[in-house]
Amino acid sequence: MDRLSSIFLRLFVGLLLSGIFQLSMARDYYWTVQVKAGHMECFFEPMVENQEADIEYQVLEGGELDINILFQAPSGKFLIQDMKSQDGVHTVTTSEKGDHKLCIDNTFSSLTDKLVFVDLGFDRDDSDVDMGNLAKDAGTTEEVASMQKSLGRVKDDLNTIIDVQAHLRAREARHRHTADSNNARVLSWSMWECIAMLTVGSIQVFMVRRLFGSHSKTTA
Repeated sequence: MDRLSSIFLRLFVGLLLSGIFQLSMARDYYWTVQVKAGHMECFFEPMVENQEADIEYQVLEGGELDINILFQAPSGKFLIQDMKSQDGVHTVTTSEKGDHKLCIDNTFSSLTDKLVFVDLGFDRDDSDVDMGNLAKDAGTTEEVASMQKSLGRVKDDLNTIIDVQAHLRAREARHRHTADSNNARVLSWSMWECIAMLTVGSIQVFMVRRLFGSHSKTTA
């Protein structure tokens, strides 16, 4: 029983250290980029073979809210090629080692700049713990498999939470920008309305005073 508890403890500690190491190796970037009309912005990320990348984007402002998104391997092969799309979510697995290129292309637009929110997540799975040796040492495959299955569900749930958080960040950025834009438009429209009311009121006062001034002179 003590030997089995020791194996379970080794298994738990190994998975815990593996999770911490994977979190430290995982990289997640998100930012908002302004792409001028007729221009293309590109970013490079070094990746290894069989590495997973999560890419999410949304066009926040500009024209018909469309953009070209290109994700390219070092050999020139396109892993993602979205043309004139408003938003998208992709998960790709690399087959090459080297610098991968993500391009936000607005060259098809000659007048309108585009504001784009981008969320990039890169995971490294080369730190997984070898469960085979632990299972052999334990001599109780069913117990080890049950614990491994439970921890696997926890890992899947954490990955789901990360995906949901990325999606919520993208929605929050888009809604915040929409609210700020609407606020600026309301303030601008209110200012012009105030100017128009003051102008019309001044013209009316001037016309009334001129009318009564002309009438007084005529009577005299």
